[in-house]
Amino acid sequence: MAFVRWFRSHSVDVQVAMVAVLGVVCLVAWPVAMVAAITVIGLPIAIVMAAFPTFALVIVAWRLSYRALAAAGLRDIVRLDLGVGPLVAQASAGRTLCDAIATGQPLPVAAADLSNDVFAWFVQQRKVLLADAEIAMAILRDRRLPVSQNAWALVRHGQDLPDQMKREVAELLFARLRDLAAAPDRSPRALQAAGPIGTAIDELPEWIVRIHRGDLEWLAQEPSLRGPASSALRQLSVFGAEAVPTLVSLVDVGASLRGDGKKPAKDWQPSYLAGLIGLCRAGSSAAVAIPALIERIGRGDIFASYSYDRRLTLQTLIRLGSPPAVAEAAFLSAGAPPEDIQRDLKQAQQRPKCTY
Repeated sequence: MAFVRWFRSHSVDVQVAMVAVLGVVCLVAWPVAMVAAITVIGLPIAIVMAAFPTFALVIVAWRLSYRALAAAGLRDIVRLDLGVGPLVAQASAGRTLCDAIATGQPLPVAAADLSNDVFAWFVQQRKVLLADAEIAMAILRDRRLPVSQNAWALVRHGQDLPDQMKREVAELLFARLRDLAAAPDRSPRALQAAGPIGTAIDELPEWIVRIHRGDLEWLAQEPSLRGPASSALRQLSVFGAEAVPTLVSLVDVGASLRGDGKKPAKDWQPSYLAGLIGLCRAGSSAAVAIPALIERIGRGDIFASYSYDRRLTLQTLIRLGSPPAVAEAAFLSAGAPPEDIQRDLKQAQQRPKCTY
């Protein structure tokens, strides 16, 4: 699945090029592979290997067809009866996704895959037309469909959409989080659906985030969701000093979950990083957090020996406005290697960035 997501994240042209190269390599290597297969493995395997180059070329043709279909526009793609992807006709379905959503009828097979294709279109095009945004909004409103992993693209590339539509996107995203919090299924698999929602919220413009401070504060206090949707909590940075108590508490939550450092990173890191990155983004407006971070370095809640933790914390302290000597002394007293501190501190001063 990770490979599929990586492959589909590229433009159609790049996908075609990658598969074409694979097909050429297969054709060039085919005679040698055939001889080796017959000699070493036997005829049945050789037959399979002979079929593979043909399969690769079929995939190339499939991707080229996708390019031609994509040129027709998103609305025409969505209006088809689809199966597992934008080219596979769903012969048994008599309804399209959009029609099913509009009428409240049962969704067609593979509707979740199709809805993800809609948002993937925005990733490829890097722009969102109003007509296409209306399709995406219909998908977000339908609670039967999960929020797409590419939902962030509607926010990032929809900057020219009407403000009212942008506000509704934010309201729908936070409403989806509250739905997850109220759902009876509390399994980790179910709660992971909050991840794409958090990523989309992290793309919201500041003026919309300011409307939803209450929702972000609620999320920070929701134990089951603040980890999966931690990206959203970074947006607390827009509130500056007012958000410092919540952001520092997220660092504390992560530190308490981590314990001696042996707990899997997926359990403690999301909240911990949301707090630090949020403070880093806030910059000098959250300078009141400096003493709290220095204190936590001293007592070991922020590991001085872990390079990634140390670098992000140094970046954060410098962005908050801490004197470099104060940040350096805090880590040296916690046992960090002096040469590493000098290097990381120099990087934080020259190329400050709030990333892990």
